[in-house]
Amino acid sequence: MAWAIRLLVLVGLASVWFGSPFGGQQQQDTASIRTYDSKMELSADGRLRSVETITVEMPAGKRGIFRIFDTADPRRSNVDHPVRVDSVERDGVIEPYVHIDGARGTDTIRIGNEYVYLDAGEHVYRIVSSTEDVLEAGRAGETLWWWDVVGSGWQMSIGEATVRAELPAEPLRAECVSGKDDPCTATVEGTTLSVRTGPLAPYTPVTVRVAFAADDVAEPMAPARHRDLLWAI
Repeated sequence: MAWAIRLLVLVGLASVWFGSPFGGQQQQDTASIRTYDSKMELSADGRLRSVETITVEMPAGKRGIFRIFDTADPRRSNVDHPVRVDSVERDGVIEPYVHIDGARGTDTIRIGNEYVYLDAGEHVYRIVSSTEDVLEAGRAGETLWWWDVVGSGWQMSIGEATVRAELPAEPLRAECVSGKDDPCTATVEGTTLSVRTGPLAPYTPVTVRVAFAADDVAEPMAPARHRDLLWAI
């Protein structure tokens, strides 16, 4: 099932120090993600809290990772998604991070101490963050949560990804796609959405599109020029 505007979905990005996470030709990092686990909590007013646990297999000579959040909404030019980073840990201990300049419409944090090289091997990162206004208008009487639950900017391959999202209401339906148009399974039990994938190549997003009855959650306004595109599949 191909989504006609698949490439417009909001994404989260990350890469390992160094090289640069900004622009240029896509390259695969020498590090890899063994497991990517995300626990999300979506509120009825459109706020989203995420706890990411990322197990990274590091070669020698690395200092940390970048986490790049998109703050500009690709389908609603009048909406931004400011990101608040609540905490960052590595291997169970608070890890330093700094906000750095990045591409327009993004918020980038560089995680790690620039003077400390990490031991080669496995390192576990835990990133807690939140954003807002993630719901958008869908069909008449419906509201959508359309989101990359695994971002498209990871330079590292991912061995396995699991996502568990607590929803504000039972959805009318839930869809999932991996990459550009490969179907994946999103299961719903009550108000809990679960997605699990096998290996993902670098730069492969996993996207969910969840529809709620507008009476159950906030019904945001979308620019009229986007309304007919939201369900072009």
